[in-house]
Amino acid sequence: MYPSTRRCTVLFDTSVALDAAQEMLADVSNLFAGGCLPDETNWISFPVRGPSRRLGGDNKLATNVHHRFRSVASKVGVGVADTAFASFVAAYNKTITVVPALGDSAFLAPVPLRVLSELLVAPSDLIDTLVHLGYKTLGSLALVDHVLLRDRFGTDGVRIWHLCNGNEISLTNFSEPHEELIREVAFEEPLKLAEQIVFGVRAVVDELISNLSRDSRLCTQFTLTLETDHAEECERVWNFASGFTARAMVERARWQLEEWLHATNVTAGVVLARFRVHATRPSNSEQLSLWGDHSGTDTDAMRLAGKLSATLGAEAVCLAQWCGGRDATAIFAMVPALDVELTDIEHTSRMQKPARHEGPWSGLLPSPLPAVALVCPERTSLLDRSGKAVGVTRRCELTAIPQWVLRADGARQEILTWAGPWPIEERWWDSDRALRIVQMQIVIAGRMNSEQPMLLRLQNGNWLIVASYE
Repeated sequence: MYPSTRRCTVLFDTSVALDAAQEMLADVSNLFAGGCLPDETNWISFPVRGPSRRLGGDNKLATNVHHRFRSVASKVGVGVADTAFASFVAAYNKTITVVPALGDSAFLAPVPLRVLSELLVAPSDLIDTLVHLGYKTLGSLALVDHVLLRDRFGTDGVRIWHLCNGNEISLTNFSEPHEELIREVAFEEPLKLAEQIVFGVRAVVDELISNLSRDSRLCTQFTLTLETDHAEECERVWNFASGFTARAMVERARWQLEEWLHATNVTAGVVLARFRVHATRPSNSEQLSLWGDHSGTDTDAMRLAGKLSATLGAEAVCLAQWCGGRDATAIFAMVPALDVELTDIEHTSRMQKPARHEGPWSGLLPSPLPAVALVCPERTSLLDRSGKAVGVTRRCELTAIPQWVLRADGARQEILTWAGPWPIEERWWDSDRALRIVQMQIVIAGRMNSEQPMLLRLQNGNWLIVASYE
């Protein structure tokens, strides 16, 4: 028996260039027909029943797909299994893995339970609790009565139990939606720019999501079909278990348009955009956690952020995103709130802190990091007790003990204490991009016996105040 839910998942490096990844996603989507679910930029999933029969079996299909993706990525994982989750786990090994039909349970049994949090299909705190209770593998948790998991962990516990048992819990077989869940936008003139098309469909998507919200429903899966004036067509299926917001649907439309218009030879402008909602779920079907979940205040803040961004522009509301690096003033970057899926707690939490595998940066300043990074660094001078300028030798040692700071306005402030200097040398092999700076922490005497900690940087022979510890 060959299960109709059987799927193939391809997982490749996130370091692959976005344009190349989008082109390959479009290529695979067009080759293997509808049902492709490119939820992220580094993986794709599609049903294998038709393609497998056409290519001569699951093994030949997996080999064919793996060969195509190896042209753009060094590490590619291809997994074929009865369920979407099992195929994702099979691809996670970055090899070709074909699970026999009806063999998902046996394949998943020895898999460590922590894979669920690594694949972001379950909250990490919940998985930590289960591991501490003694459940080390998916197979050990599959033997537990699902009623006990439901009573203790709510819907998350039942969902994990189904995953461990190899049960398909996501909707991947498509049914034709009701007319009320279909929206079309016909453009008077053919449009070739993605921004123009996105602007044209925004109002229709807002109205569609508003209608679902009135019925206490969330869209979890939809199809976007684009047609040109020359009858060229592009169709993609988008899936998000937590439910799409209007902004998220519009953003998926932008991704699809950019990859199609740039990666293929489209000969005419787009004249029609059609949204079809295939799957929804109740908006109140999730049990809120006692902590670590959205509250009413969080929802109000997200709604307000959306309104401010729509009124004042995308740059009006920004969030801090962790970028890493040795430069203390650039470890966090400000990104527009519209570019972030605020309803995804796991995603927003990853923005604020490095991943577990992220090691320490050599040369990074010790904690705490500066609170305020100056947009325009203030040029200053360091003076010793006799009033002579303080610099740094080739061995990155101070030429004298700093005693005073000469500010840009001519004011002279006493240095109470200091630490450093810490040298940073990057890309020394590239003369155009080479960077050699020295960082130093100082505390200067302020007004009314106050103390002002600051971060200084020596670059191109000049001392600059780049951040403050206020």
